[in-house]
Amino acid sequence: MNELLLLAAQTGASPADLKVWAYVGFIALVVFFLALDLGVFHREAHEVSMVASMKYVALLATVLFNVYAVIGVKLFGVPDHPMQPYFASIHEACFTLFRILTGDDCTQMRYEVAQAGHPLLAFTVFQVSWILVATFLLVNLIVGAVINNYQRVQEIEHNRALAPDPSEARVRELLIELQAILESRSAGPPSPAANPTAEPSR
Repeated sequence: MNELLLLAAQTGASPADLKVWAYVGFIALVVFFLALDLGVFHREAHEVSMVASMKYVALLATVLFNVYAVIGVKLFGVPDHPMQPYFASIHEACFTLFRILTGDDCTQMRYEVAQAGHPLLAFTVFQVSWILVATFLLVNLIVGAVINNYQRVQEIEHNRALAPDPSEARVRELLIELQAILESRSAGPPSPAANPTAEPSR
């Protein structure tokens, strides 16, 4: 923290601005590595597992939370704004975004802005866009990943029921052969009287 204050004093910027730019750099780094992963290492089409899909969804959620948190701090974290307690820092902004996502008093924030006499357009666009992105994108991606993998498991079970495992079929064949051997041994060798072609003993 002391290094951050020293750097802010040298550059003439506030520590809050440096924190915002630090988060912007982190987001840019995450986006760069995501583009590198998708554009270089996984360029060919392949089937994504459930664990990998949930990792990508969690990474996308982290990026979107940080992007909207930085925007919220820059727009509404100023001292004279009524939303300043909700967007005082990146951590507080992320918690506020989570509250909006769950629908906890999300309209009350807009009424506080209106009662303070501030313009509603910026906060309304910010709030509505976050609700659309978080609800219709993130939540549906998580539900879609779960349903997709559930359907994949159902298809595997259906194919297994239609086409039994070759090892099970081989076990059945061995059991049939063993049963045939046991039946032949229990019958015993044929008697000489039952064989008319047998030569009489001298």
